[in-house]
Amino acid sequence: MAAPAGQCFVCDSTSVKACSGCGWLFVCSRAHQAIIWPTHKYFCRTSRLSPPSLPPFTLPPLKPEEAAIYTLYPDGYVLHGPDPEPPFEMLPWYKSFAKAGWMTLRDLDDARWTLEDLQKPAESARTPEPMRTFSLISLKGQHYEQRMDGRIGGVEGSDAWDVCSRAFSVVLNKLRPHFRSKGTDLPHDLLTRLAPFFHQDLIVKTIGMHYRGDDRQTLLRLAALRMQDWVDGDCEEDEEVKRCLAALASLNLRTAEACSCAVC
Repeated sequence: MAAPAGQCFVCDSTSVKACSGCGWLFVCSRAHQAIIWPTHKYFCRTSRLSPPSLPPFTLPPLKPEEAAIYTLYPDGYVLHGPDPEPPFEMLPWYKSFAKAGWMTLRDLDDARWTLEDLQKPAESARTPEPMRTFSLISLKGQHYEQRMDGRIGGVEGSDAWDVCSRAFSVVLNKLRPHFRSKGTDLPHDLLTRLAPFFHQDLIVKTIGMHYRGDDRQTLLRLAALRMQDWVDGDCEEDEEVKRCLAALASLNLRTAEACSCAVC
């Protein structure tokens, strides 16, 4: 995690205890554990490693209402956006995923199977990591963006996972062409290498979406600063990747500075 060793993952207290479930989350109190529990409970159930350590970043399954938006019709019509790689053409999601190497596409049945598989828990899904999470980030992120634009309803009922997915889809869309220019796809260990940053962004979004305490802005600002500090001090990626991550950290910090009681 991007929090300094020995500090609470929510505040800067050094009087901390490990989460009894996963062993790698450290908090100063039950109250602060409760703040990030809406999203930490997913990792607490699925990442009980021995010895306890920060797990690669993953996402919960695709929601039925999200999958429904991507339902394939006989003519192949789907929600789609510009592919992030040159020539930046408009591609259905499944063709973009096949181009990225995240799925094998022989016919539309493969795309339908992928949608069904991504609705299963990670432990029973057949789509391997990191392709499963890369795909979920892109699908969930595009779904939330379409809702923000008002094209498929509003953002009421959204959660921190939705907002995170949109932010991470922007990151992946920048990194895909960057790594392709170096002759590779997105690295298979990318979600491990960037886990401290991605987990920290999830904390930012969880506080922003689910917490309404008087110290909300203070905690948001600290969480965003920890993202920037990790990029500046601990990130071992190349400069282009660092710039991409720093842009998200900076956006979170600006949002925290402007945030009062509105959803961030």
